[in-house]
Amino acid sequence: LHIKYVCSKVNITNYKGEEMKDYKKTFIINVDTDEDSIDTDFIDAHCDNWKDEESPTEEELTNSFKNECESWLNDLGIGIEFVEQKQDNSLSIALDIMTDRQVEEFIARTEQGE
Repeated sequence: LHIKYVCSKVNITNYKGEEMKDYKKTFIINVDTDEDSIDTDFIDAHCDNWKDEESPTEEELTNSFKNECESWLNDLGIGIEFVEQKQDNSLSIALDIMTDRQVEEFIARTEQGE
């Protein structure tokens, strides 16, 4: 499983549940795993949502991953929005060939609205 997302909006709330408006960060998240590496707790928590518990589809694993991130971060008071890639996979291709430094520069430009 290889998942690549551009997460364009992260909201953090304070202990009173009020949104802290001064924090916005864009993350590019690469997830690489295989069935031997996934923890059994993850499988147990999500397998009921899969048609085949032994062999979930990429879409089922992606949805489980997103649900896990949202749940964990929401428990910490951090809102998250996943931005689905469009059919055009040019961003994915570009990110695959960019160096880490170039990715950091891309994120900085995106945050500045360029």
